[in-house]
Amino acid sequence: MTNSIWHRNSKININTRPLDDNIKCDTLIIGGGFSGCSTALHLAKSGQNVVILEAKNFGYGASSRNVGLLNAGLWTNPDIVEKKLGLAAGQKLNQILAAAPEYVFKLIKNYNMDCAAKNIGTLHLSHNIAGMRNIEDRAAQLIKRGANIEILNANQTGKLTGSKIFKSSLLDHRAGVINPLDYLRGLANAAIDNGARLFNDSPAISLTKAQDKWLVKSNNGEILTKKIIIAVNAYGGNLIPRIRNNFIPIYFSQFATKPLPNELRQSILPHGHGCWDTSKVMRSFRLDQDGRLIIGTMGKLPNGDNGYLSRWAKMTLLQIFPQLAQFGKIEWQDCWDGIIAYTPDNMPRLYELDDNILAIMGYNGRGIAPATVFGKAIADYIKTGDQQDLPFPLTQPKTIKTHVFQSCFYELASQMEHRFGIISKLGM
Repeated sequence: MTNSIWHRNSKININTRPLDDNIKCDTLIIGGGFSGCSTALHLAKSGQNVVILEAKNFGYGASSRNVGLLNAGLWTNPDIVEKKLGLAAGQKLNQILAAAPEYVFKLIKNYNMDCAAKNIGTLHLSHNIAGMRNIEDRAAQLIKRGANIEILNANQTGKLTGSKIFKSSLLDHRAGVINPLDYLRGLANAAIDNGARLFNDSPAISLTKAQDKWLVKSNNGEILTKKIIIAVNAYGGNLIPRIRNNFIPIYFSQFATKPLPNELRQSILPHGHGCWDTSKVMRSFRLDQDGRLIIGTMGKLPNGDNGYLSRWAKMTLLQIFPQLAQFGKIEWQDCWDGIIAYTPDNMPRLYELDDNILAIMGYNGRGIAPATVFGKAIADYIKTGDQQDLPFPLTQPKTIKTHVFQSCFYELASQMEHRFGIISKLGM
């Protein structure tokens, strides 16, 4: 996989090394993304001896491959969350996630993370009449729960986006944008500063029960630990087959232009809002801290030739922002993709896999704020043993027998849309 634009403009470094010894700890976290680093930080702050094993580099997975939108809540509307979990549990999760962006911004401030954070809100854009109704329904549910959001008409939306094609938008004032890789590195450094030990290029190869503890082997070392947190989301490989088949892997690709001239930056997303729309094959777009315009969509970058997807991205940007024609030929500075752990109900998962082994996954493309607060909650649970500290109940994995077929279906649907506009022509 190629690096994202966030690697190009990253300002934060972390000092980690591969594991090359046999060590002990209270809690071992496997996976160095948002979930893992947040859990490590909050455990280390309480005095726990905590270690993270990261198979590659910290931020290799979704933590450096996403759009960088710091949103409240889930894709799932709050009414449905309460219906799925029950009223009390659903209300608890909705409240936790409603406050999640505020907590992230607080961490960023407290640890002086230089991650281009802007608490300016995000825009969910309607592209047709059905999209308008979708946004209005979501807004009504959020307003009922006291969320600081508002519906903007086409004219108001045009002023904030610089585009005339959208019918309306939901502006969520709780939300914002960040450089996701620098935020991840900020979390990692905060964990290190509080005593956590982080090891890169150190995949967990095997887990073996050793009386009342666990022995975890890596390439060049072993860790004896009391508890294990699996926080690999869609990047777990074959380590735990029971959770590998519990989500549908869906790719999301992004293209970043060269920095736009100042006059274009004044007319395209002039305040720096991050956006996504109501299309069935969703489109996202935002500016990075250097003024590059980034467009994202469902689908995998073709190996060796991203021509059709690149053409679609250029055509779509010109459709949304016709003023880009002044920029001349659109050229990409970077393009990359990542894997989303999609669950059929768009809900995250918290599994109890064995004695003292938990796994957190299933962010469905909305992982920054949820992963941060879930990491804190898991740390609280490890410290107290009280399941009331968890954001939602522990469950057991259930295999999705058709996960490979469904993954292929979504990829094919994305390709058909980007090559031929099939879904758009069907009015979906």
